[in-house]
Amino acid sequence: MGVNASVISGAGRITSSNGTSFSSPIFCSALVCLYQKFPSLPPSNFIQAIQSSASNSSNPNASIGYGIPDFEKAFNYLSNRPK
Repeated sequence: MGVNASVISGAGRITSSNGTSFSSPIFCSALVCLYQKFPSLPPSNFIQAIQSSASNSSNPNASIGYGIPDFEKAFNYLSNRPK
């Protein structure tokens, strides 16, 4: 995420750019989709689902944290949680 994102330049032209700030809106949008599906869940459930779905979940570190989240896995995690 955040690689070759289409953006509007200061001159008003469409160009591409890279950066982690471009991944934040994507992440937040996906999180809101999960919340819309499961509005009664507490925030801790979403944190656990996203962390456990991420590419580096078995070995989080200071460099890349939990890694890239997989929101399909997070959705499945929340769908299959004990009631």
